[in-house]
Amino acid sequence: MNRKSLLSPPVMFVFIMLIAISLVFMIVLITASTEVNPEMTPENYNQRGAQLVAMGDAVNGEALLAPKTCATCHHSGVGSVGPAFDGIADIAATLRPGFTAEGYLLQSILDPGAYIYEGYQNVMPALNSILSDQELADIMAYLMTLHAQ
Repeated sequence: MNRKSLLSPPVMFVFIMLIAISLVFMIVLITASTEVNPEMTPENYNQRGAQLVAMGDAVNGEALLAPKTCATCHHSGVGSVGPAFDGIADIAATLRPGFTAEGYLLQSILDPGAYIYEGYQNVMPALNSILSDQELADIMAYLMTLHAQ
């Protein structure tokens, strides 16, 4: 392989995209707050989660997955860093006793280390300092549309 083929536009595009994704992920890790509210109970998460889903816009939530880098880690297929979102609206309510699907999703976003999905590692940053309440509501509303098929 010669030097010219290594610098071809498709190779450079892939290389630049990998660097961009890595930089975004590092920024999220560096700027994310790891503060957790110890006063939050499952019932608090359930109530707040239901409120957020009710005020969310699922269409906007779907559109936010790429710019907020959710889809970078949570995708179907080989190499997924986090569990895929496929069927999450049905699965979430079964993962932790006392949690509704909305409550589980909210805790997973705000305190991702509280429960680690089997087969994955605790690498997700807390997103409470990254997402506005409306963005959080929109993403949660979208995730609640993802039922098993």
